[in-house]
Amino acid sequence: MRSVLTSAAAILFIGGCAKETAQPLEDHSHGATVALPALRVPWTLTILDMQRRVIGQLTVRFTGDNAPSCRGGDWKRIVVLNYRQLGEPAFPGNDQLSYITEGGTLTVGRNEVCDGYVMLKGDLTSTSFSGDYFTLGLGGTSQLGYVQGAPNK
Repeated sequence: MRSVLTSAAAILFIGGCAKETAQPLEDHSHGATVALPALRVPWTLTILDMQRRVIGQLTVRFTGDNAPSCRGGDWKRIVVLNYRQLGEPAFPGNDQLSYITEGGTLTVGRNEVCDGYVMLKGDLTSTSFSGDYFTLGLGGTSQLGYVQGAPNK
């Protein structure tokens, strides 16, 4: 048993030096754990205004690292690789962002500013993301536009 553990430690040491230690990407909704292989690659999210004109673009990497949130749920950290603001209303792409998956829904947002949430929420498949861009706070919900996205090839 000891030689097996020593061998496993050596393999991890040799093979794991250049790898990230992020937690695996999983969906914990409905009491089940579902792997999300589509989120293992960077995605580009395009933000549209109410007239469906492009107003921003984010390239993000989803991690399995826990993220603080004023909202309930199992929020995970997002790393923004690139953000371009192209119009108004501007998405806070330079702020700390997090995400949560629930069934076939992905929500991305600024969750560390309590009662000042800015969200992208929609349907997620292995090849696309499509939904709404909105704010949520003490005054209720206000739709600002739409979002669409796809994994980078």
